[in-house]
Amino acid sequence: MKNIRRIVITGPPGSGKTTYIIALKDKGFTIIEENAREIIQEQLKKGSDAVPWKNVPKFSNLVLKERIRNFKKAKATIFFDRGIPDIIAYLWVDNFDVSSKLNKSAKKYKYDNKVFVTQPWRKIYKKDSERKESFEKSIEIFNKIKECYSYYGYEIIFLPKDKPERVVKFILESLN
Repeated sequence: MKNIRRIVITGPPGSGKTTYIIALKDKGFTIIEENAREIIQEQLKKGSDAVPWKNVPKFSNLVLKERIRNFKKAKATIFFDRGIPDIIAYLWVDNFDVSSKLNKSAKKYKYDNKVFVTQPWRKIYKKDSERKESFEKSIEIFNKIKECYSYYGYEIIFLPKDKPERVVKFILESLN
């Protein structure tokens, strides 16, 4: 079990995070994709209000359940597209209280100490059906993500705004 590494790549919406995760997958690494979009799509199909623009706490509980499940299934080095502290950062952005369950989960399910964070990048930012935040809101999310991961004791490593292959090289060199 010592060789299990749970490495988080996080950042604000529309900053290249998922592109870098997919580039790691293309290199043969195991990844866990962000589950928020999947949960949003499921909730919209059901007609539920458990989406981030209607009921943030309810949505956050669904995301937490899935992130804990994904955390537990790690058997080797895995790259995660967001971690449990991201849920808290998003709650902080909208001034919601963090439940004791969520706080305890963030402390219990610890990822690798180095967390890779993408930075707001206006040039590539786009809204879509699930990404409704403005670019300005993504900057606010970025600041809360930094604050949250620092609060839970992680070392933040900012990813360069660069081509996926260069960013993957940067990540792998930073982990060694």
